[in-house]
Amino acid sequence: MAGPEYAAKYKTLIYLAGSATAEVVADVALCPMEAVKVRVQTQPGYARGLRDGFPKIVRAEGYAGLFRGMVPLWGRQIPYTMMKFATYENIVEMAYRHLIPTPKEQCSKPLQLGVSFGSGYIAGVFCAAISHPADNLVSFLNNAKGATVGDVRRALQHLPSTTEVRLLFCENVCTYYCCSADFFRLSRTSASGDSSRGAFRSASS
Repeated sequence: MAGPEYAAKYKTLIYLAGSATAEVVADVALCPMEAVKVRVQTQPGYARGLRDGFPKIVRAEGYAGLFRGMVPLWGRQIPYTMMKFATYENIVEMAYRHLIPTPKEQCSKPLQLGVSFGSGYIAGVFCAAISHPADNLVSFLNNAKGATVGDVRRALQHLPSTTEVRLLFCENVCTYYCCSADFFRLSRTSASGDSSRGAFRSASS
């Protein structure tokens, strides 16, 4: 849609817009599962999983209960996904531009996967920082009916005690995603000789 010239000039904006749009749609399907997951994790004995968790929420709160955490979920997932793709792609580009003298398409597969691993790990740090406050709110709102502003403020006071866990989670998820995407990209493009596409472009195609 942008054309080759503008796609190259505004590629970071395209990464941000594409990842944000995809996440908005994905979260509509994710929100009910997130509602069940939070209750199973934080309320012992609430349910064993989705099969008995879904009807229990619907009986108690109606179908609206499945989507009560939608806005904070968007607040967590959209910045997280935007940060993941944009940061990862730019870190990979900087690595090949400033740290590795060999052009990417001439690098070995282990080296390319190593760059993906390191870039994904660094991107995970940024993802954790930007999405952590909303992650606490998602968990809180899925557990507290009729929460007030004061309740939300108290929930946010627990941020320092859970930051390390969120950081470790985001680092591992980003690293796993980026390495997996590049592994399949390299496997798929080895026959054609085209190894210039990044994880975001490989996944989206």
